[in-house]
Amino acid sequence: MTTAHSIERRKTGCLRLAAACMVHLALSSLLPQDAIARPVRVATYNIEFGTGAVGSDKYNAIRSTLARIDADIVCFQELWPDTFGAWSNMASSLGYSNTAIGANAPFSGGMYLGFASRYPILGTANATSPPGAVELTRYPFRAVVAVPDAQRPLVLWTM
Repeated sequence: MTTAHSIERRKTGCLRLAAACMVHLALSSLLPQDAIARPVRVATYNIEFGTGAVGSDKYNAIRSTLARIDADIVCFQELWPDTFGAWSNMASSLGYSNTAIGANAPFSGGMYLGFASRYPILGTANATSPPGAVELTRYPFRAVVAVPDAQRPLVLWTM
């Protein structure tokens, strides 16, 4: 049985839907009409205790994998201080002209996080634990990357 109350509820629902459509149309008209999505390939790689020395089997295997993946940005875990130079050399040789290494956390075992990017890295930051907390073995590391033709920078986290 249809009541005046149920008819009124349907009218209200239709009005809300119409209002939502109007808001959507109004907001979408504010966006650039010629905007297109730019594909960005992002990879993450836990290299387990650094890259190894330049020319070593481990270094060559990691380099070969990264060349095959051909990502625009790579987030790294377990960078080792002894091989920062080799990592930087590898990144540069693969066309990653922008690199960043995060801060060392108290429980990280001396391993670091990093980014290698073909696009400019505008800034980086670590999220640290509050005083006395021991919940993070590695501080999450953020990079803000300027992707060409993008309306806003790309924000990435690794941990």
